Amino acid sequence: MTVQYKFIRSDNASAPIQTLYFPSKGTQEVTTTWQLGGPGLPTYSGWEAIQIISPVGVESNKAEFRIRCADQGQEEAAEPQGQLSDLAIEDITLNEHCFVVVKVKNNGPGAVPDKVWTDHSPDSSAVYLYINGKRWGGKTIWGFDPAKNLQTPGGTATMTSNLKVAGTATIEAYIDHTYKVRETDERNNVMKKGVTCQPAAAMQPGVVAQPGAVAQPGMVAQPSVGKEDCISFNPVTATVQQIQGSWKVVDGSHWMFDFGANKAEADQTLAIIKKYGFTHSCYVGRPGPSFTYLRR
Repeated sequence: MTVQYKFIRSDNASAPIQTLYFPSKGTQEVTTTWQLGGPGLPTYSGWEAIQIISPVGVESNKAEFRIRCADQGQEEAAEPQGQLSDLAIEDITLNEHCFVVVKVKNNGPGAVPDKVWTDHSPDSSAVYLYINGKRWGGKTIWGFDPAKNLQTPGGTATMTSNLKVAGTATIEAYIDHTYKVRETDERNNVMKKGVTCQPAAAMQPGVVAQPGAVAQPGMVAQPSVGKEDCISFNPVTATVQQIQGSWKVVDGSHWMFDFGANKAEADQTLAIIKKYGFTHSCYVGRPGPSFTYLRR
């Protein structure tokens, strides 16, 4: 029997297709190599899996991992363990509008370095979210904690995202996924949790309130435009940058659109945004919106 397979990653990278020959029933060990380091992909957080192409298409379980690669001579000076901070995800919840909220805490014993608030770049230390196994985006610490509450040991800060959940979803939150902060414990930097958006309560007997609907006694509820689900951005300061090996359209700490390895599409999207002066990206139904659009 002949089996064709390839290794795949969560950032859409894939290794070349390989072929195995099985003269009889049995197993064979397979390996792959990814090159990390330098400005292109200094850190990586995600999963790796094996995709069987033939004789039957199937995908293996996903192996989650987080790694960091630094060039020789670029390692930071060693710090005493007692002086390091420990950033941790404390909880993942939904607010009353079903937007994802993440609580972060510095368990100490050390303080979080000032550079977390002074280094304003797209790969600054941040909270990064996945929804149902798919990358969504995140916010930098300096963006959601300008008061530096996390700097002090024991301090907490809350990140309210623009990720809105409809129904039930699995949310995975990472803190400092770009490894900008040396910590006493990296194992508590991630949390995975199932969350459910509760529907609105009944307005009156026999009439149930639904988001975006107007109901009157004796009449069938009619949909209304209501408040748009939009995220604002500045087209003047928006740029295309490669972050963790993936080309993104970003505006400061806001990661707007992710194009994986396709830089040409990222550049074209940014050109369209700037040409027409779009300032909002909007969604109808999230996660997995059935309709998305840009507007001024």
